[in-house]
Amino acid sequence: VANVRRRTQKKGAQTIDSICQKLCKPLKTTVNTYRWELRNMHPFEKVVMDLTVRARQKKDGLSLSMLLDEVHEGRKEVLE
Repeated sequence: VANVRRRTQKKGAQTIDSICQKLCKPLKTTVNTYRWELRNMHPFEKVVMDLTVRARQKKDGLSLSMLLDEVHEGRKEVLE
């Protein structure tokens, strides 16, 4: 009975860990890609992007950097 319980606990822990990794890795890649793209854009694209982000911020009140930070923090919470 003890071995069955340990085996079940181990399988459950591995399943939870696997799900967390499958959720968090794409989120990390997405956040890092957005930040990399923002730094390495052509100057014209930066201006267009900045205007788009400002218009969206006026509409929703949420900036892109705040959104990326929230996604990053949520990802870290899932890993804990």
